[in-house]
Amino acid sequence: MYYAPDEADNLLVRQLLTRESLRPGGNPATVVGAAPSDWMQTFDKYQITHVVLRMHRLNREDYVFLGHLLQDSGNWVWTSIGPTSAVFYRQVDAKTDPELARYVESHRIDFRKRAFTGAMARNRDW
Repeated sequence: MYYAPDEADNLLVRQLLTRESLRPGGNPATVVGAAPSDWMQTFDKYQITHVVLRMHRLNREDYVFLGHLLQDSGNWVWTSIGPTSAVFYRQVDAKTDPELARYVESHRIDFRKRAFTGAMARNRDW
């Protein structure tokens, strides 16, 4: 339900809690009973595996959020980047979901490897 008297069933409240607890500098306390880890409960309940982060050149908060997810490698794995968005998957336990864990690991972005492979790695004169 989009609205329900019981807070646990109220999707509007759940969405607000999740957004505020994910956002760096977010204030989950603006929603009564919120905590910084509320996003985990929502993701677990609805089996959400990843987030797509919008990156707009005029919105500094998008890049602050990108930096936050990049630094939170205990919870997030960067798997894709495009001109307007980045995709982060939750860290997955291979015992819990081996197929998803293989997918996440095979799509993990490692810019150190990308920077030193191909033509740049072969050209050692620089």
